[in-house]
Amino acid sequence: MQKVKALTFSIPLLILAHAMIITGAWAEGEYKVSFQQFSDSKTFYDDPRPVFKDLSIKKVLPSDAYAQVTYNEEEMKNLWAEVVGVRSPEVVGEIAPEIKPGKYTYRDKEKYPGLKELMIPMNYERFRPGQPPLAGNFSEMEIIPTRQYYYSIPIGEATKKYAGATKQDENGYIIEDSYASGLPFPRPSGKFKAQQIMYNWEKRYLGSDNYYLIQQGKGFNSKLAEDFDTNAIAWRLKLNARATIPPYGWYDERAQKRGEQSTYLFQQLSPRDMYGNVINSTKFVGINDYDQFLVYIAMMRRIRKLSGTDTQDIAAGSDTIYEDYEGFSQKLSPTRFPYKYEVLAEREYLVPSYSLDGSEYIRKEGLELGNVKFERRPCYVV
Repeated sequence: MQKVKALTFSIPLLILAHAMIITGAWAEGEYKVSFQQFSDSKTFYDDPRPVFKDLSIKKVLPSDAYAQVTYNEEEMKNLWAEVVGVRSPEVVGEIAPEIKPGKYTYRDKEKYPGLKELMIPMNYERFRPGQPPLAGNFSEMEIIPTRQYYYSIPIGEATKKYAGATKQDENGYIIEDSYASGLPFPRPSGKFKAQQIMYNWEKRYLGSDNYYLIQQGKGFNSKLAEDFDTNAIAWRLKLNARATIPPYGWYDERAQKRGEQSTYLFQQLSPRDMYGNVINSTKFVGINDYDQFLVYIAMMRRIRKLSGTDTQDIAAGSDTIYEDYEGFSQKLSPTRFPYKYEVLAEREYLVPSYSLDGSEYIRKEGLELGNVKFERRPCYVV
C-alpha cells in the first residue's frame, strides 16, 4: 500500500479466528451477510474452501454499491506507484536471493538458512508443526512473487493532492488542521520520519471509509485444548478525511465540531454469557483528547465508560489489551504513554501475504494454519 508496510507488532496468539470484512457503501436492509451464511461458506476447522467464492463482494453488494467502490486495477497500481515513488517488486530480492517463489516446509529451514534472515523471529519460530503451547504454527508455506499493493483511485488522488500539506509540530506530532485526506506522509523522510510512518498507520484506510466485519474465533489453553468460542460482528466508520464514499471530508457537523476521527462498534453474538456485549470506541483527532471508550455489559444492562488508561485492560477471552486492536491502535501523544520514535531499519522481510480468496484455514490437528502464503515486502522497523 505505501512505500513500505509497517512491521506487524508481535502479539501472543491465544485466539485463532477467521473473518470476513466487507468494505464499501451500504444501507441497512439493502444487504446483509448473516452469520449462518458465513459459517456455511467456511467451517472453522479443516476447510480450505475460498471463503470469497460464495461470498464474493460482487455477490454481496448491490450492483450500484459495487460499482461505487471498484476501479481499474492497472490505474490504481500506476497511481499509487506515482504517489509513493516506488514499486515493491522492484526493491526486493537482495536478502537471501536463493529463496525463490515456491513451496517450502519447515524441514527446508536447514537447507535454506536464509529463511531465518528473511523472516521476523515470531514467524520463523512458528514455521514448524503445530504443537503446544501456542496455536497457529504452520509446517508448510508457499512463497509467491512480490505484488504491488495499492489503494483505490480516490485514496490515491487524495494522497497525491495533499502530499506535503500535512505539518508536524516541533516534537513531530501532527498538526491536525493541516491534514485533510489520504495518507498524510506518502514518502516519509526527515527528522520525524518514524512518527510519519506511525501516522500513516494510524490514518490508513481499510479498503474504504466504512467496513462491516463478521468473525468467528476460538481460544486455546497451553495444551491446545479449546477453552473459548466466540462469534462477533463489527462496524467501523471513518468520521474525518473521508475519501471514498459520500459524505467526503467530515462525516457530519457533529463529527467536525467534536473532532471525531472514527468510530468502531463490536458486538458479541456468543458465547451465551457474553451475548449482547458491545464495545464502542470513538477516536478523536486532537493529540491530547482521550478517545471515548464505552462497554455495554448486557447481563447487567449497564454501560461502563472507560477512562483514558482503562483501554490498557485485558480484552475478554484473550490476553491482549484493547489497544492491541489491528496490531497497534494507540493514539500518538506527548503526554499519555509518550514514546521515543526511531526507524531501526528499512529492509525486506518475508511476511504473510494479503489473501485474495480466503483459502487459508486452520487444521484441527495441532491447530496448524494451512494454505499459508508469504511474500517479500519492503518494511520499516519502527
